[in-house]
Amino acid sequence: MTRIANRDARKYVQTLQPFEGSNLDGQLEQQGDRYVVYSYQTPIWVYLRKHDTWVGTKQKYSVTSTKHQNQTHPLAERVVWLGSYSMDRLMLTEVDLSRLIIEDNLR
Repeated sequence: MTRIANRDARKYVQTLQPFEGSNLDGQLEQQGDRYVVYSYQTPIWVYLRKHDTWVGTKQKYSVTSTKHQNQTHPLAERVVWLGSYSMDRLMLTEVDLSRLIIEDNLR
């Protein structure tokens, strides 16, 4: 995996390339069906190839993780924001994204 400075992470995220930064990394998972960006091993961004959509967490963590979220924002047209519970569900199971968004908005 390519070791990078965190400030350079966005270009790796936008091209779905694996990288390792300082407490920040991005990797393809599930046979390339999704790309996940982790801050301190917590998912902060997920790209779902099936939906051609980026999912970001609404949850705010530490100052450093918030900085990681900003450094790795994909600047994509299609971004969906989920709370931490819904983000956890997204990581654990193959869920219907539309249903997950609706459920998240009801929380």
